[in-house]
Amino acid sequence: MENFSTKNLDLALNSLKLALHEYNKDTNNESVRDSIILRFEYTYALSVKYIQKYLELI
Repeated sequence: MENFSTKNLDLALNSLKLALHEYNKDTNNESVRDSIILRFEYTYALSVKYIQKYLELI
């Protein structure tokens, strides 16, 4: 378990939170909305990979 780092997942989540914060400032900003969608998809895919890796380790 010592090789299991969630650094990249933490970075992806922080990136998603930042985009959500920006979108809340101006909900009419379609570029930020699109960015949120892409960041969510990336974060979700990364989460699945981390879960799979974790399950292989236990």
